[in-house]
Amino acid sequence: MKRGRMIDRIKKRIQGMLAVEREIIMKPDLLEIRMPCTVLVIAPHSDDEVLGCGGLLNVIRNGGGRLNFLIVTNGRSGTAFTDLTGEELSRMREQETRAAADLLQVEECLFLNEEDTRVCNTKSFRQDIKQALDVVRPEVVLLPYIYDAHTDHRATTEAALQVLQDDRYSVQVLMYEVWTPLPANKVIHIDWEYKAELIQRYKSQLGESAFYIDGTKSLARYRAMTAMNDPDGYAECFLEWSLKKNTYLIDTCE
Repeated sequence: MKRGRMIDRIKKRIQGMLAVEREIIMKPDLLEIRMPCTVLVIAPHSDDEVLGCGGLLNVIRNGGGRLNFLIVTNGRSGTAFTDLTGEELSRMREQETRAAADLLQVEECLFLNEEDTRVCNTKSFRQDIKQALDVVRPEVVLLPYIYDAHTDHRATTEAALQVLQDDRYSVQVLMYEVWTPLPANKVIHIDWEYKAELIQRYKSQLGESAFYIDGTKSLARYRAMTAMNDPDGYAECFLEWSLKKNTYLIDTCE
């Protein structure tokens, strides 16, 4: 019985990924967002909101948009420092997020308390997302790519998409990339120096390594070169998806 359910889930995921590939075009369109707008970024971990879409958030803020963060996990795992307790790391990561939020002039910075690396698409988690949506009332929602390599990212987006199926919500949904490049259909030029400044706020993740900075910079340069024919610029790519079209994505949620 369990083996049969597992096979069904794998089939649904493959069908969903193939459907995404069929819907997009080879070269992304320029991202258009009606400004000013209210934005909710749902980030599984403190720093995902900056790694995935920090450049876009800067553009939206400069255009008069209102930014809001929902950080899903408590941040007790995952750091460049090994001498911190879980509680100390959790407090440090919240402070880092608030520092980046101050730089971006974020209006609401909301924190849930899901366990790092153990996020599940549960009824209570969906209720938390619903409450955040009702508080912020966004016109644009930013989510991690639903087929990201990190399980926390996938569970977060699956839960959010289920909530957003409610007809009360009429939002533009954009998926951002962190650990897995996505099949992009939207692209936007970004100010790399500003995004790098945001990433630098997350000292607990950086330590003495330049991994996050170098990796994110390389991706931004690659996206500008391949999606915008700009070998000297920087860009972020997104998967914009209609809530009316992506029922096959919702079918992957358990």
